[in-house]
Amino acid sequence: MKRIAGLSLRLRGAIPAALWTWGLLWVLATAAILFGITRLDHPLALLLRERTTPSREAMLLVRLPEAIAAVAILGTVALGAWHLGRARLRGAWRMAFFAGLGLCIALAVKSELKPLFGRVAPEAWFRHQSAPFRNFHLLHPGSFPSGHMVVLGVLAAFAWPLGLAARLVTVLGCLATGAALMIVEAHYLTDLAAGLLLGASIGVACRAAARRTDPVASS
Repeated sequence: MKRIAGLSLRLRGAIPAALWTWGLLWVLATAAILFGITRLDHPLALLLRERTTPSREAMLLVRLPEAIAAVAILGTVALGAWHLGRARLRGAWRMAFFAGLGLCIALAVKSELKPLFGRVAPEAWFRHQSAPFRNFHLLHPGSFPSGHMVVLGVLAAFAWPLGLAARLVTVLGCLATGAALMIVEAHYLTDLAAGLLLGASIGVACRAAARRTDPVASS
């Protein structure tokens, strides 16, 4: 036991406190997601189907992250070309580039994870209503994690340090888009949580990289 405790202390000294905190957050979030899959997702999906109907407003909210992702990808290409051809990006322009880069990375990771988990979306699940963990099928183009929330998670990581107004807009945007995605039967609650966690993790890493490599921020 003493050897294990000593090894734990040495590891803790070698790994930054921020990584320990983020690792603990991932463990707790994973536990919460597993609980949600077994206890919350299907009852909530059935409740929403009984009490709501997909609306035009909900469909517009669902399209918002898709538009943001498209603009971000084009902006990342444009800023990257500018960086290579004219001058090194600094300050806010550098943050914008890394935010777009984070979105590209997060969407690529999400695209690989979806068929790996292969979760059947609520719209299809209503036809057979299988048990929670019988709802995952390898290589099925599933709903877990939510790509829409991945986009918002990356943006949240960059918007959060900007102040209270930015945080309020971020929270309201996540809540409204998440509600719309469940109303149109595209995602379960835990799909949204997993997407937000994945996007925020990649966003935080990209924002830290932008600050560490920016001479304006480090001076």
